[in-house]
Amino acid sequence: MWDAMFCPAPPAQQTAKSRNLRAMSSRQPWGTISQAAKQPSSQAAKRPSGQRPSTFEESMPVFDPMPTYTASRMYREPKLFFGALAVESNPAVAHRMKRILGLLAPGRRVVLAPTCEEANAMLAALPFDLVFVDMQLYPIGDAAALIADIRAKLPRTQVIAMSDTDERGLVISAFASGATGYLVRDADDAEIAHTLRSLATGIALDPRVAGHLLAMLAETFAQSSADLQAQDDFSACRKLELRPRATAEGTRHDLPD
Repeated sequence: MWDAMFCPAPPAQQTAKSRNLRAMSSRQPWGTISQAAKQPSSQAAKRPSGQRPSTFEESMPVFDPMPTYTASRMYREPKLFFGALAVESNPAVAHRMKRILGLLAPGRRVVLAPTCEEANAMLAALPFDLVFVDMQLYPIGDAAALIADIRAKLPRTQVIAMSDTDERGLVISAFASGATGYLVRDADDAEIAHTLRSLATGIALDPRVAGHLLAMLAETFAQSSADLQAQDDFSACRKLELRPRATAEGTRHDLPD
């Protein structure tokens, strides 16, 4: 009976709970003992064998304040897209965009379409969450119509317009159609890649295009402010006209019947 009370049970008779507890205790918890704690200190090395530590600090192990994490666990870059479609009539520019997107999101699907008809066929056959549209597609106006059609059918899909220059008319046409971003193709690969990385937190917008948008916004605010000032001036004039005119004997309201 005493053997049964104080002697551990053989491995075959251990329960699943005890095995789980033993497995959990073998893991390294938060604040694990560092490798430096496993090595004897300089004082411990000088101390004769069998002698107890003389100080409290010498007897305490050294703990790591933070557990060791790998780079993949500490920071995981969000995925920019799962499927991208580039509607570009110039083959050189199309393959350039495919190469940049492949470097930004390896393993993701990137499809090229030179015309609006092929783009519509790809959109009907495959799912895309990112579409690039060349604003200089022929005939003129097809790009804006394609952007508006994509935004109407796939409202969660980001549509980024592209052009060779930051011409103001193209920028206005793209955003009026519903584009969510704009790229200028004369930028180098590093600048385009840097702009596209902002898709993880916002929209992809070329800095020059952003300057045009801010200028147009400032003009809109200035025009609105001028309109409000004109309305205030007109209201003030009307109030002056509606006031009762004073006469020599008093106001108009004081005159007898």
